[in-house]
Amino acid sequence: MTLFILFNHTISPEQTREATETLGVTNIVVLSDSGWASIDPHAETLMQSVAPYQAALAAQAVAGDYLFVQGEFGATYAMVRFALTLGVKPIYATTERRAAERFEGGKLITTHVFEHVRFRAYE
Repeated sequence: MTLFILFNHTISPEQTREATETLGVTNIVVLSDSGWASIDPHAETLMQSVAPYQAALAAQAVAGDYLFVQGEFGATYAMVRFALTLGVKPIYATTERRAAERFEGGKLITTHVFEHVRFRAYE
């Protein structure tokens, strides 16, 4: 079973572990590139932007595979709908956010740490 990734970040070790242990993934294929992270916000339609990702998914995926997809809302929605037509299961990651504050040089510094919790199916 393959996990296709269409995501603006690098998959974390925790996400890789869950994919293999919980989802039964044996292969991970990264579809994302700089184009996925920079979809033109001025374009009237984004279908031309998502077409290469749809073509790549259609060429490589089989029913039962997974698509880990997050990003620009409209592009994500288009890819979720497309994946479903192929029998590919679209999923996203849920996280817990922890904030820490400290004073340094008279300034308040806030950092946020996002920790992977689980994958969840788009419903």
